[in-house]
Amino acid sequence: SIPVLEAKLGENHSSTLSALNNLGYLYSFKDDQVRAEEIHRALLQRNIAKHGPVHRAVADSYQNLAAAVHDQGRLREAIPLHSSAYDLYKEIFDDEHYIIAFPLLSMAKVEIELGDGVVAETIAREAVERLQATAPGTFLEGVARCLLGLSLEAQGQIVEGAALVESAHPLMETGNIPDPYPAICRLPVS
Repeated sequence: SIPVLEAKLGENHSSTLSALNNLGYLYSFKDDQVRAEEIHRALLQRNIAKHGPVHRAVADSYQNLAAAVHDQGRLREAIPLHSSAYDLYKEIFDDEHYIIAFPLLSMAKVEIELGDGVVAETIAREAVERLQATAPGTFLEGVARCLLGLSLEAQGQIVEGAALVESAHPLMETGNIPDPYPAICRLPVS
C-alpha cells in the first residue's frame, strides 16, 4: 500500500511515486476522476519536488492530471495542463519524438468538444505532422487524422472532414485504440 511505501522508502522514492501513479490510473479506470485528480495533483507536486520542474515525470503528471480534469467535464481547465505537458515534452525530447503528440491529441479533442474547430484544426495538423515524422502508419497517426477530420466537420467542411475521418480507419485498426476514439472516429465495429 502507498502508506507502507511512504513509511519504508519515503514519499518521493521512485517506487512510491510509481505506485501512486498506478493508483491514479486505477481510479481513472474505475471512473472515479475526482480521486484520480487528487492523486495526480499530489503526484505532480512530488515529481516537481524530486526532479525539478523540467522532467519527463513532471510532463507525464501534467498530462495525467489534465485527463482526470477533462473527464470531469472541466474542459477549459484541462487545456493549460495539457499545454504544460506539451511544452515540457518539447523541451525534454528531441523535436521528433512521438510523445510530443500526445498532449496535442488531447488538446485537439478538447477544442472540438468546446466547438472551436479552427483551433482544433491547427493543433490536429501539428499532431498529424509530428506523427507522420515520428510514428508513421500507426494508430496514433490515425487518431490524429480522425481529429483533424472532426475539426474540419466542426467548421462545416463536412465532406472533407468525413473523408479524412474515414481514411483514418485503416491506421486506427492497427492498434488498441482507447475510448472514446473508436466511437467519435466512427470506427466500424467488427
